[in-house]
Amino acid sequence: VMGGVKEAVVPNYIDLVKAQRSRAVHFPGLLLETDLSEVKDYHGLALASGDPLETNPQNKQHHKKRCTFLHGATAPDGGLIARAPRV
Repeated sequence: VMGGVKEAVVPNYIDLVKAQRSRAVHFPGLLLETDLSEVKDYHGLALASGDPLETNPQNKQHHKKRCTFLHGATAPDGGLIARAPRV
């Protein structure tokens, strides 16, 4: 509870039933080790490019939320899609 408002971030943003049925959930080896390395490297770049409280204003609205955008206007260098298109 933050400021008298109960948070419900996951139910608002993620369809858990759909996510649990996805191939990524059932096939954890779907991404290659090089794919995962590219994601981790890009995540580090995104963190180094700016404070997540500034690059994602929603972080200020949710208790302990530290979501980092890997796509979109605040993502550096064209986003994860530009850096790791296979992912």
